Amino acid sequence: MIKSKYIKDILEKIIETESDHDLLRSQLDYLEIKNYEYTWTGLFVHFEKKNGIETFKGVDDKVLNGLIIKSQELELGAEATLFIKGGLIDYLEIWSHSGNYPKHEIKEYKLTQGWIEKNN
Repeated sequence: MIKSKYIKDILEKIIETESDHDLLRSQLDYLEIKNYEYTWTGLFVHFEKKNGIETFKGVDDKVLNGLIIKSQELELGAEATLFIKGGLIDYLEIWSHSGNYPKHEIKEYKLTQGWIEKNN
């Protein structure tokens, strides 16, 4: 189970409009954060998959992007991209629009789906 509220909120928001969102959401109970890899411009979050996650396998490979993160800790905001491999959540990438991403977890934030916002 993912203990980070920030990462869990991002994952829940980015998958909510997917056709297989129920399967992907169920996978969250079988994931733990394996490590964080901070870069100058963002963050990679790698997950460890627990036994039983295969039961909730979704659509094969896909990339979910366009989730916008707004925070006072981010100059111009950031965007999140979730990579799914073989129907299972693989890893999360967050990149800052300004090129600078803090080396700590963001505490206060607002998440919006950029692809929906642009269509309204």
